Amino acid sequence: DPKTAALRELREETGLKGKCARLLQKFHTAPHFSNEFAHLYETEVVGEGSPVPTTEEEITETCLLSPIQIRSAIDSGELSDPKSITSLLIYDRISRKSILNEE
Repeated sequence: DPKTAALRELREETGLKGKCARLLQKFHTAPHFSNEFAHLYETEVVGEGSPVPTTEEEITETCLLSPIQIRSAIDSGELSDPKSITSLLIYDRISRKSILNEE
């Protein structure tokens, strides 16, 4: 179940506990090379803790970025993975909380 997996990954990788995850959209990650879909969820954070990674490949450090920092990271190439950038664009279009518009 993608929703359950999203909430679990949020907890494991960031230490944040979410509830009532809402599917914003699912999208192909690499349509000509793979049939993999990513599922983008929005959730309310209801608790904080420490990340609990389950394998060595998991994310071991996280940081919160402001909208200005996100734009700067994309512009500088520091944030360059297509899943993250696509997710940010989808969130910005669907959500009422624009994060990519100039402040």
